[in-house]
Amino acid sequence: MIRIRSILCNWALVLAVALFATSPAHAQDDQTVVILVSIDGFRADYLDRGVTPNLSRLAHSGVKAAMRPAFPSKTFPNHWAMITGFYPDHNGIVANRIEDAARPGEVFTMTTDDPFWWNSVPPVWVDAEKAGIRTATMFWPGSNVAWGGRRETTGWKEVKGGTRPSDWAQFNMAVSDEQRVNGVLDWLRRPANIRPKLVTVYFDEVDTAGHHYGPNATETLKAVAEVDQTIGKLVRGITELGRKVDLVIVADHGMAGIDASRTIALGHVADPSLFRTIETGPFASIEANPGKADALAAALLKPHDHMQC
Repeated sequence: MIRIRSILCNWALVLAVALFATSPAHAQDDQTVVILVSIDGFRADYLDRGVTPNLSRLAHSGVKAAMRPAFPSKTFPNHWAMITGFYPDHNGIVANRIEDAARPGEVFTMTTDDPFWWNSVPPVWVDAEKAGIRTATMFWPGSNVAWGGRRETTGWKEVKGGTRPSDWAQFNMAVSDEQRVNGVLDWLRRPANIRPKLVTVYFDEVDTAGHHYGPNATETLKAVAEVDQTIGKLVRGITELGRKVDLVIVADHGMAGIDASRTIALGHVADPSLFRTIETGPFASIEANPGKADALAAALLKPHDHMQC
């Protein structure tokens, strides 16, 4: 009997962990595999656009939950929140671009794999691996990091120690969705003793299209349809293999249209001499200049139209 249980939601950490925790640690040929799928930037109402037959079918037959992204609603903070169970202000990844006083002159970006920035709390694959449960990640922010390790600075920047998934792939946008799905299915074909029991896979094209064209553009809808077809291929592949799978599909944040008339100029909110900007976008991350923190706070905390600090 082939069983595919599906959970389609946009903030699914509790569901993912609960399903994962029910799986026994010992390898058995009929053991259920949990596959956690992220569709970056998949706005909740994309399911209502008439181009997602596969996702809509899974939502209808499984469980669907409302989107509740953590603040800030960006890719790396929310992916790390989903996989660790901690909100960004506790998991260490508070933005896509970060500075830390403990590392003066350095900046965290979405290509940073130095464990220093990630070591606040462990992702679920670290707990799984330590419990003897094999994991595999076909991309997930942070999955290439040797969690718990440290960077050696003598000679070259080499990481010592740390835990990664048993199988992981360095993120590369050139790897097509079909190749990603084929990689996951190849893992499921393995003998039970080396088959992963927790798998993650990440799709980025909906987010990319949404940023480039906006959430209502034809190009974005095309990306939504394409990732839906990819999910269909994954489900068919699982069925053909006869594996028992709990399929958990999540998104990290939504997407809203913007225009120049709705831009907030930070220099109009506070004197530019009071701060420097670290990151902008749907929210701004700024740092007070030395000795200017009180003046900056006073300027920011006043009531401002269309803005909250």
